[in-house]
Amino acid sequence: MKKIVPMVMSLLMLLFMFVATAYAFFDKTTMSKSENRELQAMPELTAKDWVEGNYQDKLDGFFSDHVLNRSKFISFAGYVEDKLRLPGKKLILKDVEVENKGNNKTEFVFLDDRIVPLYYHNDESLLYFFNSNNALFGCIPDNINKYYCIFPGRIEFEEESVRKLSDSGEEDAKIIYDNTSDNVTTINTYDAVRKGVEENGLNSLYFRTDHHWTALGAYYAANEFAKAAKKQEINIADYTKIKGFDFEGFLSVKHNKMGLLKPDVLYCYTRKTTPICNEIVRYKNEDTGELEIRNEKVIDTYRYGYYTFVERSSFAYAEIKGTGEDGCLLVLGDSYSLAFSTWLTHLYKTIVIVDPRYFDVSDRSLQQLLVDYEVTDFVVGIEQSQMSVDIFNKIIVDVIIDK
Repeated sequence: MKKIVPMVMSLLMLLFMFVATAYAFFDKTTMSKSENRELQAMPELTAKDWVEGNYQDKLDGFFSDHVLNRSKFISFAGYVEDKLRLPGKKLILKDVEVENKGNNKTEFVFLDDRIVPLYYHNDESLLYFFNSNNALFGCIPDNINKYYCIFPGRIEFEEESVRKLSDSGEEDAKIIYDNTSDNVTTINTYDAVRKGVEENGLNSLYFRTDHHWTALGAYYAANEFAKAAKKQEINIADYTKIKGFDFEGFLSVKHNKMGLLKPDVLYCYTRKTTPICNEIVRYKNEDTGELEIRNEKVIDTYRYGYYTFVERSSFAYAEIKGTGEDGCLLVLGDSYSLAFSTWLTHLYKTIVIVDPRYFDVSDRSLQQLLVDYEVTDFVVGIEQSQMSVDIFNKIIVDVIIDK
């Protein structure tokens, strides 16, 4: 009897491992709605990935993303972690993910109802940020109008007890703006968003469980851009407010807080006088490595979470067919620029969105995009944390700039 019990337990464990492994192979889920991100696909084995160790990492990610009842495990882990925390303590978690030069850390402060990314000043990173973006603007022909938008993070408008845990992104943005070339129009989005916070409240402009701003937060920055570009001001009264699905954002999932924080409510805005614009997304097929085309709606609540604003999952670049009479705006930015761009579709005939983290020059270089789309206006629109995380700017130097 004593020998049978361990044997049975071993067999049950083997059976469990077999079922869990088999489930991963048969699970066809490609998108985690609760986490607002794409799941790791089964990686293709190549000699290069095997030697560099990338295949093993991707394989680990594949099995991790396709575990049976994964979302329930995440929620339970978050529940346990929350119960183990000392009452009344605010946990600050250091999260170092990007292995690159300079200061590549983002820290978060956990509060009862929200997770807030902090900002840290770093001289070396700020100089790197300035030089890479200055070189980028230098590659843009002078017949194209150039604009610079550094978007504020939520921490800039938090209560003083939270804000003092962080450095000021606004001060660093001012340093960048003051030293930017005279032929680039810099746009103060901080004051514009601050006004929005005063009028609507902070939670209306930034999500609590995600690291992005809301459509309303993006509106205040977009309107400031429209004025700087000498376009008509954007009147929010011309839009219909639509309630999307409640969701728990990336930060909630990343730090095992699913089910512990009240979900965010997502709202989007559609122009009353014009239909929702279409977009052509050119994205890289992870299986074939080829660029493929997908037609989407610019705003679609069924994409869930922040993906509501421009479908950009692993895109090379996206082309929006605007309703403006003329002009083409090329937006080079991070994910903050997605919601930002949706407010500008009636001002331009075409909007092209390039995220340097996903951009693929095998189709067309940035310079070729400027020519092919007859770009009239060019804007760099990025959230303030990029000033202290070098990976974004390294990609600009290594991939985007094609002299």
